[in-house]
Amino acid sequence: MARREATNSESESNNTHHSTNSRASTKARHQAMLQQQKEFLAKYIHSNGPDDLPKSDPMDFNNWSEEDLRRYRDTFLTSPGVAAPDIKTFQGYLVESELGQHSESYIQNELTKTKVENNQASISDVRTRNDLRKLVEEHFNNTLVAKESETITNFMYKVKNEDKIFRMYFDKKN
Repeated sequence: MARREATNSESESNNTHHSTNSRASTKARHQAMLQQQKEFLAKYIHSNGPDDLPKSDPMDFNNWSEEDLRRYRDTFLTSPGVAAPDIKTFQGYLVESELGQHSESYIQNELTKTKVENNQASISDVRTRNDLRKLVEEHFNNTLVAKESETITNFMYKVKNEDKIFRMYFDKKN
């Protein structure tokens, strides 16, 4: 008996049956490849950018550099009535050194630290970075008061009026 060629409809139906198997195997291969990629990434890549690292708290004054503390002091603590001495002085460097720990100034500073803890010392007793950090933190937490309603109102006004000077307008109809 002679071989008969398949009609178009038969070849399409056979093709569809074969392609569903092909699709299933492709999907399985794709799933396996995704799993291998995940394992590879977990094994070899430990950081995926700056979002992986925990962000430091900007109000943690222990992480502030000496330059940042000095800039804060120059900006906010040098107003009249508030005196905060510079820690980059000869006395400051000597007292913080290992040799300075055996000096009388160091002993005197230890005594003033107890005064600071008991709120009996003046601001001018600051000599070390840690003392300046405490002073900045105390100033920030205790003396800077922001009224939320006033701040929001001022912000809204500046946004709406494109940072123009405040002017009061009256309605002429009334």
